Amino acid sequence: MNRGKWLLAVGFGLVAILNSCKEDTGGVGANVLPASDIISAYSTDTTTLLTSMYLKDSVPTNGTSSSMLGSISDPVFGSAKASIYAMVYSPPGSSTIAWNGQYTSSLYSNYILNTDTGAVDSAVLLLPIFAYYGNPSQQTFLVYQTDSTIATGKAYYSDTTIHTLPTPIGIAQETPNPNNSDTIRIKLSTTWLRQILNAMNNHTALGANSYYYPYFDSLVRGLYITVSNPLQLPGQGAIYYVNLNSSFSGIYFYYHSIERAFTVAQPEYYIVFPVGTTNPDSYFTHVDKNYATSAFASEHPSKKYDSIAGNNMVYVQSMGGVAGRINFPNFYKNWSSLESKVGPIIVNKAEVDLTVNTQDCPNPYTPPSSLYLYGTNKYGNPVELADQSAIMDYYGGTYNAFNYTYTFNITEYIQSVIQNKDTDRGLFIIPANSATTANRVVLYGAQHGAATPPANRMKMIMYYTPVPTHKASKH
Repeated sequence: MNRGKWLLAVGFGLVAILNSCKEDTGGVGANVLPASDIISAYSTDTTTLLTSMYLKDSVPTNGTSSSMLGSISDPVFGSAKASIYAMVYSPPGSSTIAWNGQYTSSLYSNYILNTDTGAVDSAVLLLPIFAYYGNPSQQTFLVYQTDSTIATGKAYYSDTTIHTLPTPIGIAQETPNPNNSDTIRIKLSTTWLRQILNAMNNHTALGANSYYYPYFDSLVRGLYITVSNPLQLPGQGAIYYVNLNSSFSGIYFYYHSIERAFTVAQPEYYIVFPVGTTNPDSYFTHVDKNYATSAFASEHPSKKYDSIAGNNMVYVQSMGGVAGRINFPNFYKNWSSLESKVGPIIVNKAEVDLTVNTQDCPNPYTPPSSLYLYGTNKYGNPVELADQSAIMDYYGGTYNAFNYTYTFNITEYIQSVIQNKDTDRGLFIIPANSATTANRVVLYGAQHGAATPPANRMKMIMYYTPVPTHKASKH
């Protein structure tokens, strides 16, 4: 059979096997294969996809650049509350303050004195914020003490809890808004302050060094900062992004200097005991979610690892929330069958298109700036795709606000599945920066508008080239 007839036979064979395939006359793949090996480039956009959702149980939230605090009543995703566990540290130079109220020979030294002197005015927790997600409204912030510390080098997740003492040491009602204020201020109770000072005084009375400030760290082992907003209505509330790395973050002890040479109190001063500090392992975000009022509540599984149907819509949420799923049923079987007929398949490009349902994503509930497609390991957990290690502009995943889409290039993954180098267990759809942002998005599922296939249905477009195997002829 001459080469022209062979090409014609292959062309008819491909049409018979995949009647959805279309020849691409644009030369797709010309930069992948030598010209002598290219037979033709074909494309298909009818690969069967099944879409669903998983309720994510957690996401690591320590070791991050920021944390989250606040609650939100999302009209589509239900309610979510973000809280912070953080360590408190004695600041450098704090040993110059005598907690036991003793004077020194220095005429102008500044002291925090015990409560009997009246020198200590107050203690306030300051939390710098730089952005938010949702609608700013009044929230009730509470501060508790933990009875254990956060261990350095240990992973903490969005569902991790640390036991706290039962009584809050600070309560404040505020409406933070970075547009006109960059700080959440929570005044700590006078009762708590008096207990701290008394404990420090008792410590020094027992003969300990008056300037031994690590003792404070054992008194206040950590803080649990949370909110309580049970009357929040759908559409109210916001999640605030807190910068604990800021030098302004911490417990501010305000005090007056009283010197032996003076009979009146001197100007007020303060000293800051950092909360979180520059060590990202010293704090983490805890998230509580309630999907009872969500749009997918009727499909809520009995167990958190169960799959939720997502044929029409796929709901994806940050903060370790619900994650999307894409499965390709019988993908390897179908393509290996084609390879047996036409020869090895070279995947020139495999592109996954996700379209946003903008009706369920109005302002201020903007979609994540980027999404990730992760593979699935044998334990059912997300793993990074090889394509993701490539140049990010090639891998994709950035939200296109003009046409409301996310597009991914997963060519290497699809090629490895066809060649049986990788097992296809499906893909996760997870927001980028899920541990530090609260964005969520609603995507059209693979079966959306099944009666009349619309353009916004989730799909994969493949461009591929079959390469014939050449056997040496006998002479």
